[in-house]
Amino acid sequence: MSKQQYILPKGWKDFQHYKDRDPKWIKLHLSLLNDYKFRRMTETQQLICIKLWLLFAEQNQDLALDTRFISGRMGISSIVLGRVISVLVSNDFIELVDKPASEVLAERYQNASPKRVRDKNTPIVPSEGDSPDLQECLDTWNTMAKANGLPTASLTDKRRKALRARLKDHGLEDFAKAVQQIPADAFRLGKNDRRWKANIDYLLRPDSITKLLEEIVAEPPEPEGTRVWCLPPNRTLEQENRARAAMGKKPMRADGSIDEAAPDGWGDQMLADFRAQHLARTEQSNRTTH
Repeated sequence: MSKQQYILPKGWKDFQHYKDRDPKWIKLHLSLLNDYKFRRMTETQQLICIKLWLLFAEQNQDLALDTRFISGRMGISSIVLGRVISVLVSNDFIELVDKPASEVLAERYQNASPKRVRDKNTPIVPSEGDSPDLQECLDTWNTMAKANGLPTASLTDKRRKALRARLKDHGLEDFAKAVQQIPADAFRLGKNDRRWKANIDYLLRPDSITKLLEEIVAEPPEPEGTRVWCLPPNRTLEQENRARAAMGKKPMRADGSIDEAAPDGWGDQMLADFRAQHLARTEQSNRTTH
């Protein structure tokens, strides 16, 4: 049985609510506008970040990583939540801890000292043979995996070789984008007949990063005074609606308008068919490889 994890906002001392307030509330300040990592996130990611801070305050600093509860409170799909949590962890806005965050905060405040601060600032020296790039890739994978219930990994000789090859082909930035795309498909999170889950070896296959990057679609721009949206370049209506279904959004009509009256779960069958096709292609690829 996996150990329960808890969400802890980084720098909570700056955002925490004052005690004995009802309802609970948090502080926001102008430093966010000057935070490069915050500015480069999408508006959806920024909003979910702030909502997580609010939930953290509401739960008296003991917010368990319960995707069903959190996504339900926010009105978003668990798939979207998993992707955003990966982004927030990799950008140092939250961290995942193995016990209630209130206990972690109490321990940190109690144990804080000048000597401890100096020790924390000591550079971490990578193990012999592991370049900083390899370690960064491993950390990126493990952060996403912990947030989405996937297997974490360590570096083996075989993985080092494969990882160097993938970095040579794609670079660090595309590697990180591919990792963050993993939770976009529930199939990769274990929601399939075989209960198969993506692991780092799946990511390190020669064609996996390319396929993951091809899945990525930038969110459409916000409509200005109209509900008509434009399809992204090289995107069919079916592909757009499949992406919208995975993100829990309403479908797009052929004229570019959004069908706000579509019932919940409108795209479930579309996603199920796509996952079945994906599984068939994967099995065929595995048979060809072996």
